[in-house]
Amino acid sequence: MIRGPIVNTQFYAGNFNDLDSQIQEVFKKGPGTTPSNTRRRFMLGAIIPHAGYFFSGKCAAWAYNEIGESRFPETYVIIGTNHTSGQNLVNLDDWETPFGIVKNAGIDLGLKKDPMQHEHSIEVQLPFLQFVSKDKLKELKILPIITTTYNPQLCRKIAEIPGSKVIICSSDFTHYGPNYSYLPFVYSKKENLEKLDKDAIALILSFKIPEFLDYTKNKTICGAAAIANTIKTCQLMGSKKTRLLNYYTSGDITNDYTNTVGYASILFE
Repeated sequence: MIRGPIVNTQFYAGNFNDLDSQIQEVFKKGPGTTPSNTRRRFMLGAIIPHAGYFFSGKCAAWAYNEIGESRFPETYVIIGTNHTSGQNLVNLDDWETPFGIVKNAGIDLGLKKDPMQHEHSIEVQLPFLQFVSKDKLKELKILPIITTTYNPQLCRKIAEIPGSKVIICSSDFTHYGPNYSYLPFVYSKKENLEKLDKDAIALILSFKIPEFLDYTKNKTICGAAAIANTIKTCQLMGSKKTRLLNYYTSGDITNDYTNTVGYASILFE
C-alpha cells in the first residue's frame, strides 16, 4: 500500500518544481545553505516543527541541514503527533510526496497499525527528508509512529531496532490565542510566549522527562508525548548532548501574535 499526500498545496507546494524551490528558499532563510552531503557528522535525533512551510519551514531547515550532513541511517523513525485520536499508532505503508515514494522499513513494534489518512505530522517531514537525502533516495526508509502518551517500553523497542537509526520528532510548541482556547496572558505576548517555550526547551535540553511532562500539563505543546518519547529513545541510544538550533513563533513571521504557534529545532547527539 502507498499512503498518498493529503496536505500538499495546504502545508507545502503541490508539485515537484515548486516544492524544490520552496525548500531551497527556506534553507536560504534558515541556515543559509543546503547540506553538502559530506555526511561527516553524527546525530541520534531531532525535534522538528510540522506547520506549513511558510511558517515553520526555515526552522525545520536548521535541523534538516544537520540531518543532511550526518551519517545516513538504515531507518529514520519519525515520531509524530497524533492530532486525531488518543492512541500510539504505527504505519507500515510506503508514503508518496511530490518528490516520489518513500519506502517503509516495515518494522512491527506491536502497536496498532493505522493508515494515518487524517494526520499531517509525519507527511510534512518527508519532502524535507527526501530533499536532504538526494544522494541516498534508493536507500531511504522510514518508520512512521504517532503518539499521544509517553511509553518507555515503546522507546526501548525503538532503541533496539536493529541497525542504525535517527529519530525525527515532529512537534510544534505552544499554541497561543483564541483559536486554540489558550490565553494564559494578554500582554507582552511575544515575550511571554517565548518564555513558555524556552522553559519547556530547557527541560528537553536537560533530558528532564518527568519535569517536562509535568510542565506541559494544561499547556498546548501539541507533541509533548512525541517529545518525551524522543528524549527517552535518544537517551537509550546513548545521547548525552543536545543543542537548540533555532526558535521563533509564527507571530514573528506575520507580526501578529493574536494566534501564535512556537517552533523549535533541537538536536540530540
